[in-house]
Amino acid sequence: MTTRIQDIAASTRSRSPASRSSCEQARIGVVWARAAPATGRGRLPRVLVRESTPAPRRPARPVGCFGFCAEEPLVNLWVPGRPMLMLHRVQPNHVDGILSGLSHGHLPPPEIVLCKVEEWDHLTGHVKYGYGYPELPHWHEIPFFRGQVKIVLRNCGLINPDDIEEYVAIGGYQALYKVLIDSNPAGVIEQIKAAKLRGRGGAGYLTGNKWSSLRTAPGPEKYLICNADEATPAPT
Repeated sequence: MTTRIQDIAASTRSRSPASRSSCEQARIGVVWARAAPATGRGRLPRVLVRESTPAPRRPARPVGCFGFCAEEPLVNLWVPGRPMLMLHRVQPNHVDGILSGLSHGHLPPPEIVLCKVEEWDHLTGHVKYGYGYPELPHWHEIPFFRGQVKIVLRNCGLINPDDIEEYVAIGGYQALYKVLIDSNPAGVIEQIKAAKLRGRGGAGYLTGNKWSSLRTAPGPEKYLICNADEATPAPT
């Protein structure tokens, strides 16, 4: 088991946030959100994926919603060594220009470039996408985003939620890796107790106490039963 965990760690280091996001090929992320069909431009994701698939182009990949629904459809575009560009109000007739510019290192038409992302704190890892395009505003300079602090939705619009490797590349599951490689369950329980993490049920029972009780319960085999639905007004 330890060998396997170390293999995963080595693989993660070889695809660090910078190397995974900074691969040799350009990347296109299409926001697959419900707002795009509402704008009447719901065909864009399918058109972009279809047109970008033939070699040597890199297929467009789906990403989550970046949050600016009024500017849908949104597309992020990244070229190695350069900032990630966030394109807005992209229409099917823009696709050829975007892909042609990507092949020749040209910027997309200025009317569809919303902002740039030079680096990003994914909380699990800090990624430097690249620098340049001084004429373009940073994402946090856009009035809609100014003052926002993304936490839970920090990765939305930037990585593919269906690709676990992209999450690992930005530092995902490092806490799990540390727990498994350290092999110190008692220490983990003490950290959870110190954090005063509680359950989301009505009792608000301390998670560390739950884990401690389970660990110290007698018997060679132990079973953990979880209710998958807390929809009732008073869960028991």
